[in-house]
Amino acid sequence: CVTALLSSIGTSNTAKDAAYIHLFVNIFGALWVLPLLYLIDHTMPVNPIYEFIVTISGSSTIAGQVVPNVARQIAMAHSLFNIANTVILFPFMGLIVKVVEKILPPEPAEEGLKLDWRLLNTPGVAIGQAQNELSKMSRITTKNFGRAMDALITLSDEKIDKTIEVEKTIDEFEHGLQDYVIQISNLNMSSHQNDQVVFIIENSHTIERIGDHSKALAELAREMQEKDAQFSENMIDAMKKIKVKIGEMLDQVTEILRDPSQIDRSFTLVREEAEMDHYVEKLRRKRINNNEIESKKIFPTFVFVDVLTNVERISTLAEVISISAHDLETTHKVNSLKEVVY
Repeated sequence: CVTALLSSIGTSNTAKDAAYIHLFVNIFGALWVLPLLYLIDHTMPVNPIYEFIVTISGSSTIAGQVVPNVARQIAMAHSLFNIANTVILFPFMGLIVKVVEKILPPEPAEEGLKLDWRLLNTPGVAIGQAQNELSKMSRITTKNFGRAMDALITLSDEKIDKTIEVEKTIDEFEHGLQDYVIQISNLNMSSHQNDQVVFIIENSHTIERIGDHSKALAELAREMQEKDAQFSENMIDAMKKIKVKIGEMLDQVTEILRDPSQIDRSFTLVREEAEMDHYVEKLRRKRINNNEIESKKIFPTFVFVDVLTNVERISTLAEVISISAHDLETTHKVNSLKEVVY
């Protein structure tokens, strides 16, 4: 336990969580095992657990004398303790995780990518860590989309610059996650773990593309500034609605990436994407056909149409992620990592 805690110093919260869970499982195990052994010793003439351990451990011959194999007895006792402890505490693991989360609150989404390369020896744990970071990447991207829409609505220099700056962080997440999970792919994995690795690679790239479109929105805001142009009130109202609707869709994406088994969210996103397509097309036709295309309003109108194009693509990418999660959980089809990487 102490070794695990010392090893987690200076690492990510994920590694610290694993160390604390290891500690608590052993503490809780001791709390039920010691009273049980005490009860058996005081109620039975012979301890059946001890007899079982001595029997399966065998003996050794030293100087012509047959003696119990104490080293093997210790190893057997330790193994039996861990097996029994796992079986008994497994139904309560959710409670243990909640206790650990109270001790170590989740890191803010704005922090950078944190991956513990020492966890690569355990593919399941490493994949879980990568999936958490993928969800964090999605939260950052969602927030940056909202910032990009605010930049369009207010034409704020600060929001434009911040959106472009955060997009670099999103790129770093993509590259870091892909490098990490490709290392995981070199280990022995189950078919489902292979699918999870492919899921992370594909969707880290998809989220990065959403980040690119947010950056494009900020650059459109910069063009409006440079031309000293203004959107009409109708356009601003439409962008405010889009910010809310797409923001809600991206929040759903974050939850799906955190836990792909949420099939209902996937179905909801597909429906919302169809509604967003209809809404965007309606706005596009209105802008092109109405009387706002006058000499002084042509540029804002064309920029607004570009905004709608980027928004539509973000909506489509959100749907792509939802379908990917649905396929991961329902088909369990093994994907080709080589095809994804190359």
